[in-house]
Amino acid sequence: SSYDLLRSVAAVLKAVPEVIVEVQGHTCAIDDKKKEYEMQLSDDRAKSVREFLVKEGVHFHRMLCKGFGDERPVADNSTKEGRLKNMRAEIRVLSNAEMK
Repeated sequence: SSYDLLRSVAAVLKAVPEVIVEVQGHTCAIDDKKKEYEMQLSDDRAKSVREFLVKEGVHFHRMLCKGFGDERPVADNSTKEGRLKNMRAEIRVLSNAEMK
């Protein structure tokens, strides 16, 4: 399940405390008129992941959150399967340069 995966991520982050990550939230393209809603939804998705990781013992300040709305699709939004793939959260390890 996604919770098991997030628990594994938390374990890795706790084992390597110097790592800073960006939690990214993404949505599918719902409607061009709902871009603001999609951005908020993706931001909320990222924050929910961060909140879960904090509850698992990862320090809040080690995680930056960013919502991308539908700007970075990984699949075709014209199909149900594609839209489901685009509704996701990703965790990216930041380099030292990106942390400054």
